[in-house]
Amino acid sequence: MKRRDAFTLTELLVTVAVGSLLIVALPTLQSDRENLRRAICANNLRQIGQAMIIYSDDFRGSFPSSAPVNDESGTSLLKREVGIGCAGCNPPPLNNAGGFTAFARYLVKHQYIGNTAVFLCPSAKVIGINSTPVSVASKWQSLNWNNLSYFYIVKMTTQWPTKSGAATTNRFYMLCADRSNSSSVSSTPPLNSTSPHGTDGRNVLFTDSHVEWINGPDVSYLFAPIQADWGNYGIDNPSTTPQVLGQQDGI
Repeated sequence: MKRRDAFTLTELLVTVAVGSLLIVALPTLQSDRENLRRAICANNLRQIGQAMIIYSDDFRGSFPSSAPVNDESGTSLLKREVGIGCAGCNPPPLNNAGGFTAFARYLVKHQYIGNTAVFLCPSAKVIGINSTPVSVASKWQSLNWNNLSYFYIVKMTTQWPTKSGAATTNRFYMLCADRSNSSSVSSTPPLNSTSPHGTDGRNVLFTDSHVEWINGPDVSYLFAPIQADWGNYGIDNPSTTPQVLGQQDGI
């Protein structure tokens, strides 16, 4: 019997054709995969927004915050609960956590949100300027800054802003969004190449729980109306004005 070691011309042409199709299709497949991740990310934020709306119904219109919303006894909710943690607690509770982490733990513990995976964007691979790998927390008690892909603007409510001269025609403000891994010290630093969706853009959650994809690396213009209507943290009363949490936690 003769052994055939070489491809026939037909086999060679078929191999080349299949390879060419794969080369052409690969960018499309990668793009489709990223679009699916963006959709999942948007759904995550939508779930967070709906949870915060339900929370606000329970706490006189306020979104999760350690101040000024207290329980009936006057004790800050996050200071009262062992294991939740909060920024500025003195003395800190068990498993102390600051920033967005404390509020994320609270929402999962009290079943406003079903599981910890909602807080992680599937496009996120690393977080912070030190590029720490991200992961899904196994339980609410272990939620930490590297299990959160989003930043949160705390101390707003579902009510009209009360700051003198505030606009009263639009109550939809940026509430959460994909965080950046940029080293910028601004409240909402621009995206960089290691951010969840690169510099293409990010998903943004608004106070009515709808989510929009915002093109480009910058969302500072969405934070400007919050500063104008609710106050600029560090200038106005810091107990009632918004802060951006989760943006630089853990770096």
